[in-house]
Amino acid sequence: VSQYRGGDEIHHLTDKLQGRLLKGLRKVVSDTSEPLGPGAMDENTFLSKHEADVEIVFLRFFVKLFRNYKKYVEAPSEEVVEKFKKEEFLAEHPDRCEWLREVMETQMFQCFVDERYEFSNKTDNLEVLFFDEWIDKLEQKQSPFLSDTSQDHRPDSVEDTMSPNTAGLDEGKKYKYITFPKLDPNLMLPVRKPKKLVTEAEETRDNDRRIDMSKMA
Repeated sequence: VSQYRGGDEIHHLTDKLQGRLLKGLRKVVSDTSEPLGPGAMDENTFLSKHEADVEIVFLRFFVKLFRNYKKYVEAPSEEVVEKFKKEEFLAEHPDRCEWLREVMETQMFQCFVDERYEFSNKTDNLEVLFFDEWIDKLEQKQSPFLSDTSQDHRPDSVEDTMSPNTAGLDEGKKYKYITFPKLDPNLMLPVRKPKKLVTEAEETRDNDRRIDMSKMA
């Protein structure tokens, strides 16, 4: 399926790829044939409720599409002309189509290739590590980075920032400046030490985990 815009042919997803994507989206949105209309869930409400789920659907779609990309990335060398073997990738891809070829001609895909070509150690780039471990997850392999919950956001552990230090100032008095004032170091109070949010044991554990992952790269 294709359409024309400004004289250029723009190819759409094949029926197979479109069906795969819609299958995932229908698990999040009951009706994917119509945009949100009056009386339906407004866009902001929809995003707050389903945005993360929709992102995962598209992530899974592209992970499956490029799950074998490593096979076609050239080894870094001064003699390399094309960092990625596009034609070979397309020829051997089960879902090869003009849409996929056009995706591979985009600047975003070039960035995708550059990141993987330039970082021989995937732990140097967390986006590369994240995508690669999703591939491992799809293939039911171990994915220690995705399984790590040590950095998960925990509402019960939210810490408020320290309030401005008002020591020595008149209570209730407001200070207004037309331009940024010249600071007098003699009036500055000692820097307050912030509360440490991680223990030494947690820091040691995270450092050990990074070392373990670098050995796996």
